[in-house]
Order: sequence, then structure tokens, then C-alpha cells
Amino acid sequence: MNPVATLVVALFAGAAAGILGSRLAVPADPGVVPATANELLPRLLELEAKVAALGFAAAVPAPAVAAERSVDPAREPAEVVDGHARQRLESLETAVARLQQTNQAARSAVVRDPATEASAPKKTAAEHRFAIVAAGANEADQIAAWRQLRNLDNAYDDATVAVMVQVGLASKNPETRADVWRQADGRSKHPALAPALMQSLQSDGEARVRDEAAETLENYLDVPGVREALAAAMESDADESVRRQARHSLENGRR
Repeated sequence: MNPVATLVVALFAGAAAGILGSRLAVPADPGVVPATANELLPRLLELEAKVAALGFAAAVPAPAVAAERSVDPAREPAEVVDGHARQRLESLETAVARLQQTNQAARSAVVRDPATEASAPKKTAAEHRFAIVAAGANEADQIAAWRQLRNLDNAYDDATVAVMVQVGLASKNPETRADVWRQADGRSKHPALAPALMQSLQSDGEARVRDEAAETLENYLDVPGVREALAAAMESDADESVRRQARHSLENGRR
């Protein structure tokens, strides 16, 4: 028999024999009835079921429960019977607690296999673009897909860029707008991004959004109007970090 099964069966036999014996035996004094021990039976049975489930699931030996001497209600008073029933109850509760800890530890010990993860199929650029333009796509999903396109060559097409430009200019969340321009600073370029970046640099009310636009515009210094937009931001933007970033983008373009 499976060692776990053997242990659980032994545990059941000990607990059941003790508690059922305390219920069925007739006390020497008919007036002494171990009522409290009888009341513990439902809890004992419940814990036995938990030990069974946890013991087999854990695939490890359950904690040993110390064998206890049998109780003869005909020779011992009700409080002694009750005391032994409570000891069995405590033993079962301890077993349940330990098995639960064992199961939790086993689940926590699962380690990802890098080789398996590396072999998992990667989404293509087309799949990421579809996630952006699909009907019903939310901004979080669009940003996640846009981020994946950042490090791919020739990743942009007209439809994808049109959707993300709209998010970058019109999203109610400034962090989302900033992230659109941040993730656009990658290996791919698209002519529709430069005008949108300049518009954001000149009119977005959030400095962090303008800052990201100024940084990404460094990739489009050859587009007419970009250098002038950065120079204007360097001189007159209300935020110091935006002015500094505009200057940095222009200086990098002169190298």
C-alpha cells in the first residue's frame, strides 16, 4: 500500500476507534455521560477528511500522530474521556496544519524552466499590430503590444501608427500618453509619428508627456520642423526637465 495511504488509514483507525469507543461503551455509572466527547465527533470527522485529502495531495508522509492508550469509559470518568478526545482532536489539527504547510511549500517551490520558456512561441509583429488595431482593444493591451514592437525592425504600419498616435494625443491618462511616445523611441520609424510628437511637445498639458515627446523627436531631426520645435521647447517650455531634454535631443543630433 502507498505509504501515505497506510499512514492516513492508521490515523483514521486510531481516531475513530477512540472517539467511537467513547460514544458506544457504557460508563460504570449510568449518570456519567461523556457528552462533551460526543460533541467533538463532528470536528474529529471533519479533520480526518482534511488529513486524507491533504495527505494524498502532498505525496509525502503525513506527520506521525502519537499512539494513545484506549479509554474505557466504564473505568474512567467522563472528564478523562473528554480529555483524550480533545488530545486526538489536537493531534489531527496539528496534522492538518503541517500538511497544509507542506502543500503550500510544494507549490511555492515550482521553478520556471528557462529552456521551456525560451522554446515557447513568440508573437510576431503582425500579431502585436493586430492587438493594437483590433476592435474593442483597450489602452493597456495596446500599450503592451506597442512596447513589444519597439525592438523590432520595420514593425510599424499605417494603421497601427494611426491608432497609437490617437492614443498618444487623446488618452485621458497622461501616463498612457507619455508611454506611447516613450515606446515609440525604438528601432522602427514612421513618418506619421513626427507631426504627432511635435504636436504633443507644443500642446500637451503634462510635462512628462512633453518630455517623452522631446526625447523621441531625436529620431526625427531630419524631418522639417522638428529642430525648430525642439529649439522652441528648449527656450520657452515651462518645465525645466522638458527644456533640458529638448536641448539634449538637439545636441545629440549635431554629433
